[in-house]
Amino acid sequence: MKTSLIAIVTFLLVFNYVKLNNNASHKSINYRSNDITDLVRKTIFKEYIEFLLRDGGIWETNDPKYESDKKYSAKTHKITYYRGIHSEIVSLKIESDLNDVGWYKGWEGYYLWHPVDKEIKYHAISGAGLISNGSIIHFDKNKKVNVFEILSYEGKKSIHKDVEVIVDQKTIKNSSYVLNKDGNWDLQGEFIWKRKIKD
Repeated sequence: MKTSLIAIVTFLLVFNYVKLNNNASHKSINYRSNDITDLVRKTIFKEYIEFLLRDGGIWETNDPKYESDKKYSAKTHKITYYRGIHSEIVSLKIESDLNDVGWYKGWEGYYLWHPVDKEIKYHAISGAGLISNGSIIHFDKNKKVNVFEILSYEGKKSIHKDVEVIVDQKTIKNSSYVLNKDGNWDLQGEFIWKRKIKD
């Protein structure tokens, strides 16, 4: 009887999740809204993890600001996603192909479902010692908005926002912003990430 009850509750949660996704064309899901349960939030996140990890978990983009004659200018950026220590975390590393250097690992971090705050947390640290932490403030099946701060050892802090849109199964468009002194978001760059299939 207990098993049957759990099965019924799970079915209703999944059914409501499907209804929400079907309605996404005219109303996007606010990831932190009370309209969806924690189980559905985690389900969306786990599906997103599997999307990122598919075919090896490697994504690449060309840097639109690349300068071939400038030292340390980045031609290409690469993010490699890999499974974390449990099913509700995905780890990542960000590398850049720099002039006169080659591939340089700039950041390591992870996205984690926080069981108390009921949201996805983001943490990362750079090769230069910068510390980044934040959380996803909006998340649906096609769009993710991550707001985070970057701290230096000198105590300098900047606030950033990444808006990520899934264009198709092999393409992600990322728009990066920084918060200016007037409280407005300044666009820093736009990148088209392509899934790289392992040989």
